[in-house]
Amino acid sequence: AASGLCEGPWLVLRATFSARLAVVLDAFAKEVGTFDAFAAQKATLLKMLDEFEQPPFTLQRLAELLLEPRRQYGSTPKYMNGVLKLLSVSSYLEDPTATGPDDPMDE
Repeated sequence: AASGLCEGPWLVLRATFSARLAVVLDAFAKEVGTFDAFAAQKATLLKMLDEFEQPPFTLQRLAELLLEPRRQYGSTPKYMNGVLKLLSVSSYLEDPTATGPDDPMDE
């Protein structure tokens, strides 16, 4: 979470993030409590994360929420809504190794 870069293959990181998200959500449910649509929303969040073919541009914030889930959220629904907002993006992180059009500033 510190670098803001996606270090490693996205498929491996995505699986790690998904597993961590499931653990965090289960911990919230056990420690703080749950709500009627908890299971459905948990499944939705995990599915949304799994559908990213590349890292979302909100990856760093998502990592922060997975590492310190209670830093800003004390209730299960609020935490899940925060994660939902992070996963509701359609932009990806730019690949710093990708070469784009020639940049006149490089000359």
